[in-house]
Amino acid sequence: MRNISVFFACLFFIESSLCAADGFAPKTLSETLSEYPHTVSVRDYGAIPDDGKDDTDAIRRAIADNQKKKGTRILFDKGVYHVDPRGGFVAEILGSDGLMLDGGGSTIVSKSRGGIFPITGSKNISIANFTFDTNTLPFAVVKVVAAGQGSFDGEIQKGYEYRKSPVRAINAYDPSNNALAKGFDLYQLQSDKPAEDLGGGKIRVYADRIPPVGMYVVLRYEVYGEGVVSMGGSENVRLYNLNLYSHAGMGIYAENSGNILLDNVYVGIPEGTSRAMSITADATHFNVCRGKLFILNSSFLRMGDDAMNVHQMYWVLAERPKGESVKIAFGRKGIFCPHLAPREGDTVEFGAQDNWLRPEETRKVVSRKTDNKNKIVELVLDEAMPEDTAAGTPVSIREANVDLVVKNCKSYANRARGFLIQTRKSALIEGCVFKDNTMMPILIENDNNYWFEGAGTSNLTIRNCRFINANTWKLSSAAICARATVSGGTPKVGGVHDNISVENCSFENCGADPIVLMDTEDVNLSGNKIN
Repeated sequence: MRNISVFFACLFFIESSLCAADGFAPKTLSETLSEYPHTVSVRDYGAIPDDGKDDTDAIRRAIADNQKKKGTRILFDKGVYHVDPRGGFVAEILGSDGLMLDGGGSTIVSKSRGGIFPITGSKNISIANFTFDTNTLPFAVVKVVAAGQGSFDGEIQKGYEYRKSPVRAINAYDPSNNALAKGFDLYQLQSDKPAEDLGGGKIRVYADRIPPVGMYVVLRYEVYGEGVVSMGGSENVRLYNLNLYSHAGMGIYAENSGNILLDNVYVGIPEGTSRAMSITADATHFNVCRGKLFILNSSFLRMGDDAMNVHQMYWVLAERPKGESVKIAFGRKGIFCPHLAPREGDTVEFGAQDNWLRPEETRKVVSRKTDNKNKIVELVLDEAMPEDTAAGTPVSIREANVDLVVKNCKSYANRARGFLIQTRKSALIEGCVFKDNTMMPILIENDNNYWFEGAGTSNLTIRNCRFINANTWKLSSAAICARATVSGGTPKVGGVHDNISVENCSFENCGADPIVLMDTEDVNLSGNKIN
């Protein structure tokens, strides 16, 4: 549900200086086009639309040949291009400065699991005017016809296919409303036993919990995976006019990056179809990012997880500090992502000793050293920490918080939350509509319990938004919820979040108390209407 780093195995290791953070601002597509005066065509490399042939290698050659030529726009003729992300992706933009991919209204149809356009260690990159789809959907709708011990048989419904793959998630489905339904939600299955083709349009699925006979369910062959467009160690990235219809994994994913604009991005099903879902995980996900983040005029519908997730990752003190030296470990158990560690010159914030999720002590990082064998990062600070600072204290990075602006966006009928917001700089959510979210439309939280996502939220304004039918699965009670979750025995006295305003919003069928702000100080509620 959350941290794609787990699945990328720390793929993105390149760090970005983000030197232009203060100057980054939204631009129209026409304004952006002027930054790329040189044009080339993928047709010249052999990528011909609508010919039914695999265009992967031609697109790769076009990008590889031109990504070092600053100010180049790579053009696609309108039509359908077929790709196979063998090797994990279609074509990587690597170490580039000033490159644009202009789809011209074309459609990229992917044959297999994998990302399309990863952007790594690059800056001043723009991608516009594409539709992305798959030619075998990464999910299927089946009707349960038999249930056994540890498995069940399902009848594949029209429009879906069997894939010889383990099933990673199973959700109840209402075919009359073409929507995920309350009643059965099995998420992140770890079994590696693939589904079996029984012939006659029937398959056998292996799972720990078994849905009842007669229930319709959506089987997700994948949940997490590389983003359609992903960013690692990159800055000044602008995405315009993108449609994401189907993909095994995230839609737009950014890690260790900053200064990002999304304008008119649509994640949802194609018009005129009755697909059960769009992409299998989050529509957008921003992990340990910096600078500014604008999400404008975009719609996120029918995903398998959240519409937007913005956060950084907690590190924790591996042992008590020794003078200016501290050793930190990655908070999330079982993984180690040193590229997400504090950088030299960063400000690190240590949780208060009476409330580990509220930053208190701050220090500058003078130097760092990575111990991959023991999965430890050793930091030298500009000033010694108190010797009685407890091992396990969460450590966050002040600079790894974005200035977030989300305007005129929609989140409809997805499984899970709408927007998850965790930033200590500033955030504005304005003029957005949330409808039929199965869980909370807006969730403000952080934790040192499981996900280790943080680090608290400050200076958030939610205004002129509309909330309709929140929490359709009745798993929570608020349309806007703030909370902070700690592991057993962790100190948490007082608030974690602060300065949160909800202004002139309307709530329809969202319960009698649609705003629940726990663990929060300095709250302003004004002009809101509950129907």
